[in-house]
Amino acid sequence: MDQTVEHFLDRYASKGVLIDTNLLLVYLIGTFDRSFLQRFPRTQNYTSNDYDILSCFLERFHRVIVTPHILTEVSNLSLQALKDPYAEDFFASMAHVLGSHVEKHIPKERILPSPHLARFGFTDLSIQETARELRCLVLSDDLRLVVHLGDCGLAAANFTSIRIQSG
Repeated sequence: MDQTVEHFLDRYASKGVLIDTNLLLVYLIGTFDRSFLQRFPRTQNYTSNDYDILSCFLERFHRVIVTPHILTEVSNLSLQALKDPYAEDFFASMAHVLGSHVEKHIPKERILPSPHLARFGFTDLSIQETARELRCLVLSDDLRLVVHLGDCGLAAANFTSIRIQSG
């Protein structure tokens, strides 16, 4: 699904955007301290400019959506990479930022029967089910997930495409 940024904004700004784990990490770390982007293992391939593009994109949506699975992955990855005194300050910043996001829980009973569980796992399938239920846009840098969601008739944007369009 290679569509323009404006198409996504026109169609989904009022419905919201669900942000995948890696991009949520980029957003949270960039909001906390941009210099950490290059030092954090999962975000070292992103720049301050990528953070700016992501931040501008997200703020044009009425709501940013996460799942408990995404939050767990973000928390676990953060705890693995950050040590005190940064960890405590980062988690305080993260709590402040996430306070305005919408959390959508998908019961395990909707995820477990999926024939795609072994291929995509709980987090990605919770994203799929949330997008199906809320009819929101999914923003991810995981091309395999973006293609799968498109094949399922769901709206998904690849952040790499957005970076290219913004550059």
